[in-house]
Amino acid sequence: RETAEQAGLSVVGVSKFRDHYKYRTKDLLALSEEAGDLDAGVLLTTEKDLVRIPVFDSRIPVFALRIEVEICSGSELLEQYLYEIVNL
Repeated sequence: RETAEQAGLSVVGVSKFRDHYKYRTKDLLALSEEAGDLDAGVLLTTEKDLVRIPVFDSRIPVFALRIEVEICSGSELLEQYLYEIVNL
């Protein structure tokens, strides 16, 4: 939610599923119906979860939010640590 709002999107509803959830068509149809009732323009998920979503007949488009990580401080230390792990 926070990431979508920080990107300037208006969030009208939120549904949470556990990590690595195996989405079922009936889950997605219910989400699509609820989103349509809330006049949502899209169903939004992460790219990570989008690959787990089967093709289904949604009332509204399904989009994925790309999330990237940028190391702002300590990148040299992180690189050194990762190098040590990989080259054991």
